Amino acid sequence: MQKLNVSTKRIIHWMNVIREEKESNKYRLLENFWESQINSKVWLINTVKRIFPDIKRNAYVFGGWYGILSQFIVDNLDVETVYSIDKDNYCEIIGPKLSGNEKRIVFLTSEMEHFNDYVDVELIINTSTEHLNQITYDTWFDNLPKNIPIIIQGNNFFSCKEHIRCYETLEEFNNNNRLKDIIFTDVLDCIQFKRFMTIGYKR
Repeated sequence: MQKLNVSTKRIIHWMNVIREEKESNKYRLLENFWESQINSKVWLINTVKRIFPDIKRNAYVFGGWYGILSQFIVDNLDVETVYSIDKDNYCEIIGPKLSGNEKRIVFLTSEMEHFNDYVDVELIINTSTEHLNQITYDTWFDNLPKNIPIIIQGNNFFSCKEHIRCYETLEEFNNNNRLKDIIFTDVLDCIQFKRFMTIGYKR
């Protein structure tokens, strides 16, 4: 796995925020830092740096959770703003804490399938497609702007009870994502499961 720019200051800040959280929240926060979670995000960032080295405007991250991916984006890419969108309103509370109130990240609470408020968008990311049924995914996709690069991640981790839209193979994953003019598609071995990632467009 390639290296990623993550400052020691940011890592220390993450740990301090987690230490100060109430016990009932700590495990959920720590789930952001599973090896597979981090490696999947590093894979995404390094792929974007290679394919879209000149990205400058706004990125939208759906299923943004507590904003770790968004922090990786602002630390490694020259984007103007990252909008981290999640249906869990706790993300809008803890996300700014974890990011140290990073000004380039905006946390929004919204069901992704109802979101259509795009401003100067240059990149769209959804790393949570395994958490959506196909109807919800299709509704989200139908609301996306056309001709903008879209990054989709999913997996074959069927044993996780929160995963309701997994696929056995990359081919199956791509057959259901509706992306056109695919410019990247590959598999990351996460030991317990395989992570899929595809980059393409809505046309």
